[in-house]
Amino acid sequence: IRARWPDGAERRRAIDAALAPGGRLDPLANASDTAVLQWLGAPNASAQAGVYTLAIKSDDPDDLTIRQLRLLGSADLVIHDADVTADILARVRADASLSIFDGQEPVSREGRIIVRLMRATAGSS
Repeated sequence: IRARWPDGAERRRAIDAALAPGGRLDPLANASDTAVLQWLGAPNASAQAGVYTLAIKSDDPDDLTIRQLRLLGSADLVIHDADVTADILARVRADASLSIFDGQEPVSREGRIIVRLMRATAGSS
């Protein structure tokens, strides 16, 4: 794995993608005996980079969805509203960068997963 992805951040993204639902190494799927070798040989086996917007409905981290937790755990940068609680931000990956939202929507950066974390407005789902 280190030989395939020498950069630690890229290696982490590749492992996250492989273990995600539907990923090549999804622990809940019936994988073949050669799944790891196939994964190591696959091009672009990293998690999908891009900008994701998450609207949270409460201050209770137990109310986060599995998808929200996965994205917070794989994000390289989390841009959040100032009133997002420390309990929610504690679910962000430890080495991710945090930034308070400054009014400008985040722009995708090459190979990075960026999460815009905001409060849900009334009527949003």
